[in-house]
Amino acid sequence: MIAELRTLGKDRICQIHCTDQDGVWLQNDPKIDMPKVKQTLDDMGWSGWLVIERFARCHGCAQCKRNFTANTAYLKSVFQPK
Repeated sequence: MIAELRTLGKDRICQIHCTDQDGVWLQNDPKIDMPKVKQTLDDMGWSGWLVIERFARCHGCAQCKRNFTANTAYLKSVFQPK
């Protein structure tokens, strides 16, 4: 993923879709090292949109809200300045 970001370059990335596996919270996804993604994007000088979606297979509004809220909180903890 990091190599692909560098290959594309900051001028060809308009947004980052922050989902890999349906049903897996971003903070628990072993395939994505979000702090490393952020560092790479920072090194490239990229700024743009992060797209967060709910899980496709939610069972009720409460579960969808929990999932979306958890992913949003995690991305804020990684991407927003402290």
